Order: sequence, then C-alpha cells, then structure tokens
Amino acid sequence: MLDVDHFKSVNDAYEHPTGDKALCLVAETLLQNKRDYDLVGRWGGEEFLALLPNTSLADARKVAKRFRTGIDAARLHMPDSVKLTIRRMKPCISPKIPAETECVLMIQMGNAN
Repeated sequence: MLDVDHFKSVNDAYEHPTGDKALCLVAETLLQNKRDYDLVGRWGGEEFLALLPNTSLADARKVAKRFRTGIDAARLHMPDSVKLTIRRMKPCISPKIPAETECVLMIQMGNAN
C-alpha cells in the first residue's frame, strides 16, 4: 500500500480538481513503472495498492524504488509546480490472497469482469 504524502494540503491549497489531477498523475506513474504482471490501483482517498505476485522482498523493494522515483520526478504543471512524494509504503507479504479478497480488489481497480 502506498500513501501520497501531504495530499490533503494539495486539495486544500489548490481545490479538488487539482487533487484529482494529482491522483491521476500518481496512477499513471504507477502504471508506467509496474511490471507487466503486477496490478496497481487506487484503494481509497490518497492510498494506492500494488499487488506484486510471486515477488521476493528484494524484488518488491526494487519495484517500490521505481514507484517512488517516478512519483518524485512527476510534476503537476501549474504556476508553482506541485511536487508529489510517497515516503510511506506498507508491505504485506502473503503467499495467497483469498479469492473473495481478489474479487474485491479487482472491482476496486475497475476490472469487474
């Protein structure tokens, strides 16, 4: 799970349409930096979820570094160029996600098929 730093202050200072653009920028950056078989999506609020199947902790750290580096480089193009960061990532290591949880995650990510 990834949490966008100081997202509330972006919403407060620049209004919700800019906050929406910021969330889209984070989502696009995660999609560009994931591996072909990873799943990423917005979990809620400013939180995003990345599912990294069959991934060692060392490889998960490499993916997380790509996510963080990509988001650190991303900018919302505005007069004072808003910089987004992600410092907090919560790992959860599980050998198997129960099927019902996987269905909920797919629906949350917009892949309800």
